[in-house]
Amino acid sequence: MNFSHKIKQARLDQNLTQDWVAKQLHLSRKTISSWENARSYPDIASLVKLSNLYQISLDQLLKEDEAMIKHFQEQSNNHKRNAMIATICYYLNIGLLFFVIINQHWSVSPLLTDSLYLWIINLILLATFYDFGRLNTKLKHFAKLTSKRLQLMGIILLIMTIFLSLFPIGNVTPFLLGKLYGQTFFIVITALSISFAVFGSPKSSE
Repeated sequence: MNFSHKIKQARLDQNLTQDWVAKQLHLSRKTISSWENARSYPDIASLVKLSNLYQISLDQLLKEDEAMIKHFQEQSNNHKRNAMIATICYYLNIGLLFFVIINQHWSVSPLLTDSLYLWIINLILLATFYDFGRLNTKLKHFAKLTSKRLQLMGIILLIMTIFLSLFPIGNVTPFLLGKLYGQTFFIVITALSISFAVFGSPKSSE
């Protein structure tokens, strides 16, 4: 019996509905149905919850289901790859942050513009591959709802909107307005970079 049949049979044996199971796992009924019809597989965290909910060991759930085992092997490999990229970007972020701040005050290198571009690109990569679900508790309250990256973008846009609303746009020349946007963007990027440097350590997220 494969995984999808096992979880469906376990649910039926306990007289549970898909809606009830979905609520216990904080998922949609459609997701549970998809698992039971072998259209998709749960992630590791959901698999553990299913095991506890149905009181079936993980070994029993995965036994004799090669497709399921292959799925988790691929998921594990992807996680390791993403973790490696995030770790590299994390330490690169610290180096670039230090370099940019030093250059802002003492102009020790003519490569500031290039380093700014690299810094921003590295931050985008770090935000893309970082496992936000494993952040320490100091930042987990930012990630209680759906998309964490969308929340972060919303916070940045809100800060920029409030900051810019303090200035009378009609009296600002295009040059000064562009400079204001640039300074605001630099402040936001710097704050984001420092947040990753302080709270996003690969060691603390394990």
